[in-house]
Amino acid sequence: HRLGSAFVADGLLNATVSALPVVWREGRPTTSLRYDFGLPDLRIRILTGPRARLAIEARRLPEPQDGYCGDFDCDASDDAYEELEARGKAGQVTERDSLFRP
Repeated sequence: HRLGSAFVADGLLNATVSALPVVWREGRPTTSLRYDFGLPDLRIRILTGPRARLAIEARRLPEPQDGYCGDFDCDASDDAYEELEARGKAGQVTERDSLFRP
């Protein structure tokens, strides 16, 4: 990767890498990098450094959604684990329903 570089794949993927401002930790300068990946319905941001972070943002799909990340109805009160259990969405994902095949 080169700082400030970008990659674009014709509406499928936009990727950039950039340096964040230098932060002094324990008397030493620390440099962190930010990687951004934009897909049609998904955005991924990775921050490196001593406090690395990963953020994934997804667009609401037209069909109903539910699960541990919420149900995308803008009502945080029904995203509690107990509400998830009441809707039958808590518990282990079956092998048949898993997106990750063995």
